[in-house]
Amino acid sequence: MLRLQSAVMEKRRLAQAAAISAAMALLSLLPYALAASSAPQPTEFAGFLLNPIDGFSYLAKMRQGAAGSWGFELPYAAEPGPPAFIFTFYLALGQFTRVVGWPPIVTYHAARVLAVFLMGIAGYEFFRQAIVEERPRWLAYGLFTLGSGLGWIAGPLGLRSSDLFIPESIGWTAGLANPHFPLAFALVAASASLALRTHIGLRQAGLGALLGLALGLVQPLAAISLLAGLGAWSLWVFWRPAEVAGGRRWPPASPVLAGLAVGAGPWLAYDVWLVASHPVLNAWNQQNQTPSPSPLAYLMGFGLILVFAVAGALRSNQTAKPSHRLMIAWVVTSALLLYAPFNLQRRLVLGMILPLAGLAGVGLDRWLQAGRWPRLGYLVLILSLPSNLLVTAAGIVQSAAGDPSLLFQPGERAAYDWLADNVAAGSVVLAGPRTGNRLPAYAPVRVLYGHPFETPEAQARRRMVEAFFSSQPASPAAAAGSLGADFLLIGPEEAELGLTADMVGSEPLFQVGSYNLFEASSP
Repeated sequence: MLRLQSAVMEKRRLAQAAAISAAMALLSLLPYALAASSAPQPTEFAGFLLNPIDGFSYLAKMRQGAAGSWGFELPYAAEPGPPAFIFTFYLALGQFTRVVGWPPIVTYHAARVLAVFLMGIAGYEFFRQAIVEERPRWLAYGLFTLGSGLGWIAGPLGLRSSDLFIPESIGWTAGLANPHFPLAFALVAASASLALRTHIGLRQAGLGALLGLALGLVQPLAAISLLAGLGAWSLWVFWRPAEVAGGRRWPPASPVLAGLAVGAGPWLAYDVWLVASHPVLNAWNQQNQTPSPSPLAYLMGFGLILVFAVAGALRSNQTAKPSHRLMIAWVVTSALLLYAPFNLQRRLVLGMILPLAGLAGVGLDRWLQAGRWPRLGYLVLILSLPSNLLVTAAGIVQSAAGDPSLLFQPGERAAYDWLADNVAAGSVVLAGPRTGNRLPAYAPVRVLYGHPFETPEAQARRRMVEAFFSSQPASPAAAAGSLGADFLLIGPEEAELGLTADMVGSEPLFQVGSYNLFEASSP
């Protein structure tokens, strides 16, 4: 009877977690709706709140998939090199868009909302496996889904705080940024949950391999942190034979760890080989630098969650639990990897908030059990909210203020659509940096500069493009052709840089609003 009641209660809690996750997923649409409604007329919200430069690059990858391709070519390189099987998640979203006929931005946000829901469900399942008691489990879940750090204090003081500029470090901002961050969170949480199960056989090992495969396709760097954490945990259990019945032996999770390695390992090896051997992707990788900030930025970025995570890690009556050890090993290895000699250090922070929130829930519950400030749990949640609110509100305010990085100008989309319908695929267009970032998202064209990482020799290319418009050449069409461009697009950005349409001296192929497209002269 007790077992039946327990099962009923557990199903009820899962239903509650599913409802909360669904609410969070739908809530993540609200900032975008507010940004769209607050955009000043006659501009139009472009669809991105965080890091629009990368947002348009995701749409450019989806456009390649929508064209039927499974081979990725750098859209911001005039000479992209041979197609490569990489960025498969966004190519797949593009293929889906082609089948259902949705606008790419709709598919993008539909995938993001679904991924936020899956992140919430998988996050709860991890805490359910890791934390037996109900109150610390819900505290951990609340900190994971809503919590952030002390960036709202650090920012005004002139200090860097990771929760303000590394969206994948925090659950809420990861879900707000793009689809692949929350989906990677869901896969990481599901993998860790699987590893905590007490009865593991070939079926679970196979499921681990599938999860590893999916993680390798969606966000391979997250697999590194996960495998390191699970591996350190396994070694910890192996080297403490006195606490294992029957002497020293590998933990039950070993088949899952092996399955994850089998699933993700080949993709990690393939990515390393690809960026080393592909001439254009190699150039992209060399300038794709995302180093970790100072440790203080992470300390501020995780804030009170980190404080109570330390308290939870030191809770003496919990350290013998396998799940508790997993969370500790995961946090420690992730912290070390953040400063590994690697050009993408900060990308390894994705997933770290899961064990931190779990340990923080345990630590906060310990404080509450001691009778100290019983309302502290609510206070911690409240003080963890402002950074998320600040990051979310920033995009809405920027849109309302007319920030051109978030908005389409009148005639801009029409210009892109005309290019998509009337020029040959692979044509090279010379435009300003912001316009160049957007063009490949809406037309099968290439640009001389469009992305700080995905354009080879990006800094030199950007300087070249800006110098072209600011120098106001006597024959702009001929000068554009000498740079390798097939077309010259002049809009508000290009005019602001120094070159207006009336300086070209020829009739445009297309004109709408302030946008004029000219054919470049052959050199």
